[in-house]
Amino acid sequence: MKGECGRKRTYFEGLCKGNRRGEIRRAYSEIAERLIKELGMSLTGVARLLDVSTSTISKMLQRRAEEKG
Repeated sequence: MKGECGRKRTYFEGLCKGNRRGEIRRAYSEIAERLIKELGMSLTGVARLLDVSTSTISKMLQRRAEEKG
C-alpha cells in the first residue's frame, strides 16, 4: 500500500485517517480493487482495512468499472 501511495504522491497517513480528497479517493479505489482481485479479500475485509463502509468499497469498484468502460 505504501508503494501505491507514493506513486500517487499521497501520504499513507492520509489514507489511514480517511481523508477523502480526489487523489486519495482514487488511491483507495485502486488499493481496494487490488486487494479484492489479487489477494481475494472480501468487501467487508477491505472496508475494515481502509476504515470505510462496505457500501463505499462497492461504489468505488462500480465507478472504476464504469471508468474502464
